[in-house]
Amino acid sequence: MSCNLDESILRDKIILAANSPRNRFLVELFYVCGLGIKEVSELNVGDVFSKHQVLPKILVSNRLLFPSHSVIIAANEYYASKIFIQPHHPLFEGRNGRIKPNVLSQLLGKIQRRAGIKGGTRHSRKFFGSSLYRNGTDPKLIQFLLGHRFLRSTNQLIDKKESLETRAKHMISIM
Repeated sequence: MSCNLDESILRDKIILAANSPRNRFLVELFYVCGLGIKEVSELNVGDVFSKHQVLPKILVSNRLLFPSHSVIIAANEYYASKIFIQPHHPLFEGRNGRIKPNVLSQLLGKIQRRAGIKGGTRHSRKFFGSSLYRNGTDPKLIQFLLGHRFLRSTNQLIDKKESLETRAKHMISIM
């Protein structure tokens, strides 16, 4: 997925604000993979890692996710920071086992504020969907990647007005 300068700057800002291997991996899952808070909170170690390696495809909520290079790097950094983990353990642990969605939401909000980003946790999924759309991805595929049941939900999330202008400029520039 190519991205425009604004997306690149935003991605750099949020990665810099994520000040630990865990937080960098979380940011990658939210912004690069488009996962939701609940989906991330329900991941187990075995969903992402097998024999100390990141899996080439990850099953999340009945859809396949193919991690990008940046996701794999962040995942490996996070895995290396863990001392002893089993496939059935939660990927992200909270005080009493699995991290709760509300705690994860607060953590992402804190990282976003540190990066100077407003918009709450929904911002990461909007960023993911809009950048895919802006780069010519079919809305039906974006719907699938976001795990939406209805295309209407996807259309409400992606920024089509800006995306149509950007896509038109891109099409003119390559002609």
